[in-house]
Amino acid sequence: MKYGPSIHRLTHRLTECPQEFLAEPYIRGRGTVRVHAVVADLMAELGAPLWSEKVFDKMIAREPAQRNWQRLLLIGAWLLFDPWFREHDGLEDGLWFEPAFRWLNEGLDDLSELVEAEACVTEPDRREELARRCLAALDLRPDGESHKQAQNRLATLDTVAQLALLRQSQDRQARADKLRKKMEEKRAAEAAARYSRE
Repeated sequence: MKYGPSIHRLTHRLTECPQEFLAEPYIRGRGTVRVHAVVADLMAELGAPLWSEKVFDKMIAREPAQRNWQRLLLIGAWLLFDPWFREHDGLEDGLWFEPAFRWLNEGLDDLSELVEAEACVTEPDRREELARRCLAALDLRPDGESHKQAQNRLATLDTVAQLALLRQSQDRQARADKLRKKMEEKRAAEAAARYSRE
């Protein structure tokens, strides 16, 4: 992993996200922001070859949380427009556009189902989570942090992982409650059987 920009730099950038990037995405004749145009501009800035609307159409062919996902995609694009990414050459085997496109296309689905996109601009923890997810997707660690520090901090903030842990805990508790109830019923049945024999 190479060093990327600092977390402070990226979270500060998110606080400055323009209203245009927070406006309603154009979906089925409603909304104002043509998300495909924003993504196309970003890809061009990051060194992508000619961009096609058809590529974007494939991106949005799936429906899960589409409105919130597209809003998060706009915020993610704003984050990736940071001059740091244009001032650095990118990965050894290619430019930033490949992992950036992969992150926008595949890496925001789970977050968009749990977090309102605007929270990634207004809430400090969600800003940091988005910035850290972005860097991890580009195989970068924040400037001044070790790989372990970056992993631990992202794990602490990871909304999706926290929900998974909560669900696992709830499942374990439900199984324990069910087992306790069965044991209580068994003891009650055994006590009733003893009482009837006496």
